[in-house]
Order: sequence, then C-alpha cells, then structure tokens
Amino acid sequence: MTFFRWTDELALGIDVIDRQHRRLVDLIRSLHEDILDKRHTRESTAEVLEELFLYAAIHFREEERLMEECGYPDIDNHRQEHVFFLNKIKDLDMKFRSGSVTVNMELMDFMKTWLQYHIKVTDRRYLTCMNRQNPSKDVDNQKS
Repeated sequence: MTFFRWTDELALGIDVIDRQHRRLVDLIRSLHEDILDKRHTRESTAEVLEELFLYAAIHFREEERLMEECGYPDIDNHRQEHVFFLNKIKDLDMKFRSGSVTVNMELMDFMKTWLQYHIKVTDRRYLTCMNRQNPSKDVDNQKS
C-alpha cells in the first residue's frame, strides 16, 4: 500500500497549484520510500529532504503571489502556516545532517498529515477569493 498518493480530493482546480501539490505529495512519498529502502544512504535521504524544502519554498511563494493578486484577506495567517512547515523541514534537515535525529514514521506522518490538512482546509479557503478575481473561470470547477 502506498504511504501517500495524490487523490482527486486534494485537487483545488487551479492547474499550477495542483501540479505543485502533486509534486509535494511525490516528494513526501519518495522520502518515505527512501527511508524504507534497505539500500538507502544518509546522503540520499538528505537530498530528498533538501529537495522537499526547496520545492515547498517555491510552491509557497507562488501560492502567496496568487493570494496577493486576488486580495485574499487571510494571507498573513496562511503565510505563517507556510513558514511553520518550512521551519520544521529545515530544522529536521539540519538535525538529520548532524546525526541527532533520524527520519522516522512519526515525522513522515506529520508531513503527510500537515500537507493533507493544509490543502483540504487551509488552501480551500482562498478559492472564493480567486473565483472573484476570475469570475469567467470558476476555479472550483477547473479540476485537472
């Protein structure tokens, strides 16, 4: 059974955001597969952690840009959730590289649960704002 996979219930209907969310899901799954692989190395795990951090930062910037464009009123709180996740991944990466922590199922479950909740609940809150900005495009109905 796959640890974490993209499902339609994660789709927001904004192509660029959905593609980026899919990539984040893939990176978390890849990290999970890496730690389960008996042949994995600390270096391979560190590389996936770094890629997850860098890609999440890119995604969050894009998402925040779209929220700014539509005038999303709760952008500051949303941005704080992004900062929290990035800080958590960066801290994990530094501790992992120093050898003071390992990537385990508890951390994997945190990443999976955080991303699922963030997409299904927090990200859905900005859809109304984006629909108002583009009334000819009903964002909720643009499922990819």
